[in-house]
Amino acid sequence: MTAYVGCALAETRSQEGLSAACAAWNWLIAESSLHGPGLGYCSSGPQDADSTTWGLRLAEVIGRSADEFATRAFRHLISYMQPDGGVATFAAADIQRIGLGDSPDAVVGWTGSHNCVTSTVAWLRELSRRSDLHRFLVRTQEPAGFWRAYWWADYEYATAHAIESFQRIGGQHDATEQALRWLRQNRRSASPFALALRLLGMSAAKVPEADAALQELLELQLPDGSWPSSARMQIPPPYVKNPQTQWNWDERGESIGSIIVDRKRIFTTATAVRAISAWLIE
Repeated sequence: MTAYVGCALAETRSQEGLSAACAAWNWLIAESSLHGPGLGYCSSGPQDADSTTWGLRLAEVIGRSADEFATRAFRHLISYMQPDGGVATFAAADIQRIGLGDSPDAVVGWTGSHNCVTSTVAWLRELSRRSDLHRFLVRTQEPAGFWRAYWWADYEYATAHAIESFQRIGGQHDATEQALRWLRQNRRSASPFALALRLLGMSAAKVPEADAALQELLELQLPDGSWPSSARMQIPPPYVKNPQTQWNWDERGESIGSIIVDRKRIFTTATAVRAISAWLIE
C-alpha cells in the first residue's frame, strides 16, 4: 500500500508529492528489516513480488534505484520469475513457513505466474527489454483484448498496466491495440477503480478517448478529494490456479476466499491520482 501510494504521489511531479514519496521510500527501507531483501503485504506476512515491484517502481520514479536496498530488492525480485516468462507473487517456501500448505501442490495457485504482477514488473527499466516477459503477456492476453488478474476482481488492473508497460518499451503494438479496443468498448464495471484504470491505460497510449474517461472520473470524486471505495482485491485459496473457477467468494470476509474492498478509499484514490497524472503528463 505504501509503495503504491508513494508511486501515485511521485507521479504527480509536484514538490509536495515528491517529498511525501521520498518519505515513503525511506520508511520502506526501515521496515524492510522485518522482511529481508524484498517487501511484503504486511509486516507479519511473507515477502512477495507484487509489493517488491511497487517498491522498485517508487524508487525509480524518485531516482533512488541505486540505493543499496533497491539493488537487493531487485535481485530478490528476479527469483520470482518463472520458466514460462511470467512472474509469481510468492515463493512456496515462504507461504509454507506461515503455515499455508504442506506441499508445493497446495500452494500452486499463489506460486504460479500472474498477469497482474507480470504486467507491472515489465515496466521496470532493468526488465523492460526481457522478451520472455513480453511473450508471456502476449500469450496470456484474452481474445477480447483484456488480461485476467489473479488478485483483482476487475480485469482493468492487469490490462491497464500491460498497456503502460508496452508503451514504455515501445513494442507489442498489436497487443496494445487489442487492449485499447477492449477498454473503449468495455462498460461492464461502473466502479471508480475500474474507470481510473481505463483512463490510465488510455492515457498511457495517448488516445483521445481518455478525455471522456477523465471527465467521468472527475464527476465521481467526493468532496474530501477521495473516490468511493471500489478497488476489489480477491484472495483465492493458495491451491487455486484460476480464480474464475471460484464461485463462493465471501464479500464480507477479510481472508482467504474473500473479495475485500479498500474501505478507507486509499487504493482507489491513489489509482485515480495515477490515472489523472498520466493524462496530464502524457
